[in-house]
Amino acid sequence: MRNNEGNMKMQQFTTLTTNLEAMLHESIVKIGYLKNQPVGIYYSEDLLCHLLGIESQKTEKAMQLLAQFVSENEPLWGTILINKEKDRYKFTIPPRGIEYVYEKNKDNHFLEDLIDTLRKPGVTIALVVEVFHKYSNNVKCEISDNDEFEYAVSFRDKSIDPFIYCFTFDEMGRYYHRFTEFDYENLHE
Repeated sequence: MRNNEGNMKMQQFTTLTTNLEAMLHESIVKIGYLKNQPVGIYYSEDLLCHLLGIESQKTEKAMQLLAQFVSENEPLWGTILINKEKDRYKFTIPPRGIEYVYEKNKDNHFLEDLIDTLRKPGVTIALVVEVFHKYSNNVKCEISDNDEFEYAVSFRDKSIDPFIYCFTFDEMGRYYHRFTEFDYENLHE
């Protein structure tokens, strides 16, 4: 029984760790790698509980799991500080953790290619989808049924990138938001 519990926690932490790495990688791509600088990442309570595999509103349980998460990840990341602020959690990742994510993702250029494409004048959704196709032929692109976004694009193979990217092309420019499947589904509720 104890071994099952340990495996379940590892899976819970793997999901959170993977998401945290992806959030930090996006931050590094957008603002650059700032050596020796901590970075703050915020999670809504609902998303964090989803990533931990527990019911929402289980703040005490979440804090217990997060303490274990910090302890188990300290050798690679350094000491991650986690504070609850109203209905969200702030993770402050120390420089060692940022360096770890930077080194681990040095050869991952998808986000760089995507952001570079969005900066080009006259970019269209077809050009954006070409960026996705550079990394996989199995891409899902659909017109969004959300009023805030025109298109939703994602890889069918979530191991390439697990997020759903929502794009808008308007007079204000071209921009995207990326969502976990959990958050994207919540947009439609």
